[in-house]
Amino acid sequence: MVDYQLSPDTRPGASGKDWVLKIGGRIEETAAIDSILAKVAPHAEQLRIDTSLVTRINSTGTKLWMTSFAAFRAARPALRMIMESCSPAVVEQLSMIKNFHCGAQVESIYLPYVCPSCKNDVSHLMPVATLLAAGIEKLPEPPCSTCGKPTEFDDMPDEYFSFLKHLPGK
Repeated sequence: MVDYQLSPDTRPGASGKDWVLKIGGRIEETAAIDSILAKVAPHAEQLRIDTSLVTRINSTGTKLWMTSFAAFRAARPALRMIMESCSPAVVEQLSMIKNFHCGAQVESIYLPYVCPSCKNDVSHLMPVATLLAAGIEKLPEPPCSTCGKPTEFDDMPDEYFSFLKHLPGK
């Protein structure tokens, strides 16, 4: 089941023509992405897509995502799209499917970490620009939110970050 919230962007510096789509849950065969995108105001110049709450995307959901965003992009070529706060489920799709971003700029992603001391899972939000500048060899080690000890990256860096090679403008 897909949950979403679509609204004008009210953050400081946003124009009246910026919109935010917060999408979460499971993107599967019942995801009505095209119906959601149809609700974006026709005067919108920018759409920020926050996927921090996406927990799973199956193969049918991937196809729906890509066809819906491709049609949306074709109908609105001047609209700037930005993916932000991408969950690990979305990063996995970005890394497996070359054009999963559908021409959107990928601004920030969540990195999965685990605490070796207490086994707590921790997510760390990182701007893609910072990641590109620092490199995947120098990932931060955020403290565990439970015990405060250093955490370890909980994925294979070469696979998790393979999407970086396919970003628009790279």
